[in-house]
Amino acid sequence: MTMKIKSVKVFRKEIILRSASAQELEEVTKIHWEIHYNQEGKKIKDVRYDSFERIEHLVVFKYDDSGNLIEETICEDEETVIERRTLEYDSKSKINKEFLHYMDGSFDTAEYLYNQSGQLVEIKKIDSDDELEEITTYKYDGDNLLYNFLVHAASSLANFILN
Repeated sequence: MTMKIKSVKVFRKEIILRSASAQELEEVTKIHWEIHYNQEGKKIKDVRYDSFERIEHLVVFKYDDSGNLIEETICEDEETVIERRTLEYDSKSKINKEFLHYMDGSFDTAEYLYNQSGQLVEIKKIDSDDELEEITTYKYDGDNLLYNFLVHAASSLANFILN
């Protein structure tokens, strides 16, 4: 029987001054971070807490039947969604499109393009006004990534990264 991790919890210890007049210190253990996993071992919830044990950052992950991440929701507490990311896959379980949804209902899109070998060759990001934001191009020598090249459309800035 294989045992799987259901959750991981990280605690922090704080030393607080219990009584200033008596100069008494007290050690308090508080939750700092917790991660929950589904039965397949995929992360389904990532929670960060502040020093008062209130949620300050929460990420919820959802997967399709093939185990592909299809949604990532980022919240600043249990109820306030900051942004939501959704992903669409092709028949080979490679990311086809990625959408970054904002609170006002708008969204940015990233389109992924692969070569015949299934290697990622381009990511094209389009903003909520349907304007090209940036393109990242990947070049390979066989199975080895040689470099990627990022071009920001609005500013004409480019980043060239050798691997």
